[in-house]
Amino acid sequence: MKNTFKKLTVLLFSVALIFMTACGNSPAQRTSQPKSTAQPKQTVLAKLAQTAPAITTAKGFTEALLSRARIEPATFEQAKTLGIVPKEVEPDSVLTRAQASYIMWNAMKKIDYLKVKNIPVSTAVYDLWESYLSGKDVVLNPGYCTMAAYQFFDFLRYEIYYANGEKDIKFVYNPILLNGKCAMDNYDTVRQLIQTFKKKYPQKLKIAIPERPNIKVVKNAKRVLRYKINKDGSKVPYEVAQGDLYYILFERNKVPNYYCYILENGEKIQYKPVVLFYTGYKPQRDLKLKDYTDTNDKYILNFIMPKIDLRYNKYIYDWLKSLPRRYKYYDYRRFEAQGYIEDIKSIPQLYKEPVLRMFDLGIYIWDKSPFYYQKVRAKPGKTLTEQEANELLNRLFDKSKRDVFDEFSNRAALYMTPAGDVICGLNNLGKVDNIRMDPWDFQSVLSELDGAIFDTQTVTLRLLPGIANEFKCRVKEDPFIKDGVVPLLSMAFASRLGLRLNDSYFFGLYFTLFGTPGIQGKTGLPSISCLPCDYLVTPKSVESQYYPCPEAFKDVARKTHRYYRIENTKALVPGKPGVVIQIGDSYDYIYAYKWVDEILFDYRTYYEKPEIPGAKFIVLKPDPKYK
Repeated sequence: MKNTFKKLTVLLFSVALIFMTACGNSPAQRTSQPKSTAQPKQTVLAKLAQTAPAITTAKGFTEALLSRARIEPATFEQAKTLGIVPKEVEPDSVLTRAQASYIMWNAMKKIDYLKVKNIPVSTAVYDLWESYLSGKDVVLNPGYCTMAAYQFFDFLRYEIYYANGEKDIKFVYNPILLNGKCAMDNYDTVRQLIQTFKKKYPQKLKIAIPERPNIKVVKNAKRVLRYKINKDGSKVPYEVAQGDLYYILFERNKVPNYYCYILENGEKIQYKPVVLFYTGYKPQRDLKLKDYTDTNDKYILNFIMPKIDLRYNKYIYDWLKSLPRRYKYYDYRRFEAQGYIEDIKSIPQLYKEPVLRMFDLGIYIWDKSPFYYQKVRAKPGKTLTEQEANELLNRLFDKSKRDVFDEFSNRAALYMTPAGDVICGLNNLGKVDNIRMDPWDFQSVLSELDGAIFDTQTVTLRLLPGIANEFKCRVKEDPFIKDGVVPLLSMAFASRLGLRLNDSYFFGLYFTLFGTPGIQGKTGLPSISCLPCDYLVTPKSVESQYYPCPEAFKDVARKTHRYYRIENTKALVPGKPGVVIQIGDSYDYIYAYKWVDEILFDYRTYYEKPEIPGAKFIVLKPDPKYK
């Protein structure tokens, strides 16, 4: 029995051994097969890259584009079939900037994935008073002084609509012209504009609110301006005004059907009414100004003067709209019309529109001009580097990476939500129609000193290229921003006492990234208290320049600045006009001023030739080695 059990055990062990050998679990044997080893990820990617065409070639660029646009098959042959590749381009040829632009523009036209996001189905342009009256924003506030209303009128709201339902909003600087010159630049030019209207249409100097479906008027409405407080605490009307009361109705203030507001004349409306204007107010009643009249344009900087104010005199408003503006185009054509591309003539006709389109969309990669601040070089025949090819595709598919030459985008210091809440940094200041200025209301939460209230969190301004680039450089280089101060863009107006500069006071429309005097304490974010000479930007000038000087002028500009900004030369005298130095297409105004007993020097940069009476004018010559 034992022998039988041993034999059975040996037999079972032998069968198991044979089975394991058949399954490959036998001891390792030497064979002729190579040893299998895991390859690093970098090695695998490198081998794949060797098999894929270079991104700079027509084949590599188009295949990458089609793949990201979700087109199958993502091949060069498919790109040719779609008609997005120029006929002259071979698969292995390295693309030029112009050829890449042609491919991207035609891809936008032929591929729906790109078309619905990049090619507008419609556009619309509004002046800022129309924009306010229609409820779009509160950029031009009804409570601003009269001069502010005129200077804000130099800007337009440009809306771009796309097939996917998205909308871009840009606030475009396009100044009104009178006799070929900008009419809103400063206090004097605005007065000249008003005086021109007064001479032409003396019979139209009157309050004339525009007729609109969303404006209601209550005739001869009485309002108590002041109360007398009795000893027992009761109030008795002390001063009562009577006049026509104009209300404006906004969709954001619509109430449910079961609720309504009743106006003074008994009319029931489904909107919370907002005061637009009241003829009964007389804000200058306590001021003893001998030469004050309600049409004396001398006081436009201090008051709302409705008879000569474009907001409250529709005849002036219509006349201003009939005047020409400087720029004709709002789309891609502006880059040629406004002379922003120094080598525009070098772009072949086949590629001209695609190149301009890419400029307009912020996709094109350009070179700086060695001679100009406000012009660039397209260099359409320059072949793409790998970095440029990848950047072009990234810009094509990601709008946040784009850079439009004459535009600047930033978080707004004040913006309102669709429900009408005003957001300032981290704080909600309340409903826009409760806190915005009424005409004559000098105790409102927000004033012209605080700035425009936009309707998007990020605001895009289209400006002179020099101004736009100043902003971009400041965001990158300013030490305060590097230290953690959040840049918030304000578009505001300096009236009343103005903003103190080194040599003068500034009155007018300006921009800042560091908060207006009113905004700085309301954001809830880290901020700085800085002088206007450190942050002031106007539509045509900057107080503190960050954008680097064009290469061809660097040495001569440095020497010239050094000469005029040294006290020993006595070239400039405090209290006297300084010197204007033309550097290509910009102008540095250097001046001397006194601080206590010390003579100091500073300068501001203009991106259009300034008119400074008595100032010396110098034109610098570029280094001849630059072409």
